[in-house]
Amino acid sequence: MTETFFAMWQNTQQTLLRTLDKITDESLTKRLRPEMRSLGVIMMHIGESQFMFAKTLFGIELPPFTAQTLGKNTNPAEVVSAEALHSFVKTSCNYMSKGIQASPDEAWQEKVMTPWKAEMERSLLLNFVIGHSMQHLGQVIQALKYGEVFSSVSNTPEVQ
Repeated sequence: MTETFFAMWQNTQQTLLRTLDKITDESLTKRLRPEMRSLGVIMMHIGESQFMFAKTLFGIELPPFTAQTLGKNTNPAEVVSAEALHSFVKTSCNYMSKGIQASPDEAWQEKVMTPWKAEMERSLLLNFVIGHSMQHLGQVIQALKYGEVFSSVSNTPEVQ
């Protein structure tokens, strides 16, 4: 099972990193609408989520960082640079990869406590993580293609 889950994760990770490579400092603040989060903030959310899920799924000790996008409906300070964003998201992907690879096959049926205080099988939570990352990645891709940099930006966007 671990081999299968790792292959699924690798596909997700490769798609994330290919898209991340297309993000420039100039495109970080692109949005589909003024009240929505920028593609840089959405990508930061993916990275923060992956770190938190790596801890939840595998008990991995996280590097120090302050989550700015988790469980919040406000737009945090914008991402400083495409290079910093790339490093952050790539590192979060690596944490997920290490956790998946280190999990024995029998661990996937074990229940873990989710961030929403509900128990879920580890395999189902990993499936959620992959879906969550890909859903937000779709938003990033749309913003890259069709987004604009708006001059007036709301600090309280709609929940994505």
